[in-house]
Amino acid sequence: MKKTAILLALLALPLLQQQAQAANAPILALSRLSIGAGAQLAWTGAAQEQEPQVGLYGAYNLTPHVSLSGGGVYSFKSEKVEPILGVRVLLWKGAAPVAKAN
Repeated sequence: MKKTAILLALLALPLLQQQAQAANAPILALSRLSIGAGAQLAWTGAAQEQEPQVGLYGAYNLTPHVSLSGGGVYSFKSEKVEPILGVRVLLWKGAAPVAKAN
């Protein structure tokens, strides 16, 4: 799984570089990075036990609609840290507010 993710990322680099050149923006820039934190209540196992979790997440925008994302979630009951790695695709972004005419 890890090898597949690395291979896909390497194969996507030429496409990403082309996108960055088309947008006249550098492919490596801190302005593309976002970091967040979250808390959730997960239902795990066959008994559907509740397990509180907290996590740190990060995303790196490759194009306006595609981001690489990752992070880690800590589960309090099982005392485990689960790593997360993925790709996010923007499906819809709220419309910009319409300026009122005077």
